[in-house]
Amino acid sequence: MRQFLTYKGVKFGVDVRLVDPRYTSKTCHCCKVIGNRQGKRFECLNERCGWIGDADVNGAKNIATLGLIVNLPGGSEIMSCSLQEVVLRATESPHSMQSMSVG
Repeated sequence: MRQFLTYKGVKFGVDVRLVDPRYTSKTCHCCKVIGNRQGKRFECLNERCGWIGDADVNGAKNIATLGLIVNLPGGSEIMSCSLQEVVLRATESPHSMQSMSVG
């Protein structure tokens, strides 16, 4: 699929950008909080947002956003925290790693 899209992009002069699809359908496209995905249904767990809808539509909106910002300063880290932030949080307290969930 990637080869086909790249080929078509070159043929028709369309800029094709590759983005990391991980968590795109599990992250709310409105508030960027990881929510609950069950099958085709997504529910944002952020009480202030509470968006509910189709998980694939949610994921497509996140991928579209990533495609637009991938070349900006900060790149795709705009959509999430950086690894450096996670490491800093983990080193602040000896018990902080126990409370962190890796997903």
